[in-house]
Amino acid sequence: MNKPYYKSNAKTDPCGSKLEQFYHTAYRDMEVLEQNKKEALAMYKELSKMYGEEELKPDEFMTYIHQFAQSFKEAHNENVRKKEEEERVRARREQFLKQMQENERLAEQRRQQKQMAGGKPQPQPSKDPVK
Repeated sequence: MNKPYYKSNAKTDPCGSKLEQFYHTAYRDMEVLEQNKKEALAMYKELSKMYGEEELKPDEFMTYIHQFAQSFKEAHNENVRKKEEEERVRARREQFLKQMQENERLAEQRRQQKQMAGGKPQPQPSKDPVK
């Protein structure tokens, strides 16, 4: 890129020196942006070649990448939601089983208290394996 030159006539232009300074600063900024653009396009070409999408325009390719990222994020969130739901179900199941065991224990205690009060022992099923 050929660098154009801007020189104001300060005698007739009261803002000339400010415009000249702005012009040269803006021109250097534009050169940096042009270089960044070239590098980005080179990276895009390399990336699109890697994914086998060389014929796509950058905006089309980036749209596909964006859609993939969105779908991936949604799938991840769905997996997290399912895992949390499974944890809630597991916790409820464990709580239910503990409650059932506690109810059985209390029922056994009541049975034993009734036997002691009645004085007549009733046979209990053996919990030990037969020897």
